[in-house]
Amino acid sequence: MRQVLPQDSRVTGGAKETMDQCIVQFSTALVRAATQECRRDRRLTITADDLIVGFANLGLADYVQPMSVYLRLYRETVNNQQQAVAPPSPTVQRGTTTAVPPPPPNLTLQLGLPSVPDVTELARDTDVYALWHGAAPAAGSTSASSVAPMPPPAADGDEDE
Repeated sequence: MRQVLPQDSRVTGGAKETMDQCIVQFSTALVRAATQECRRDRRLTITADDLIVGFANLGLADYVQPMSVYLRLYRETVNNQQQAVAPPSPTVQRGTTTAVPPPPPNLTLQLGLPSVPDVTELARDTDVYALWHGAAPAAGSTSASSVAPMPPPAADGDEDE
């Protein structure tokens, strides 16, 4: 609305609301007319052509020809763009193969979850975090299932001091 009005003019909220209501009513009438065309053809989907027929049925014949031309040109443009955008099909040339280099010898791939011993078989004070992340056993231990001492729990109330 502001494009056709002078720049120093104002549009009230009531005018905006009235225009919104008019647009909703017009859209409803147009869709209703297009739906009648679909029912005549026993279809469930409203197409752009149905909307153009709806314009004609509502007595807006002046818009039918320009909209038909626009729709035809739009479809031609979309079809041309889809044909132009399509990438060329891949071609394989015989005799030209490139070998994939082997992975470096120090590369280890881990598929799936890391292997962790059954936690029910571990000693009571085992450092499970070190086992999960593959860390070396705690100092003074000889195996992953050996006992690693845990620090004593802090006394309540001493943490704030």
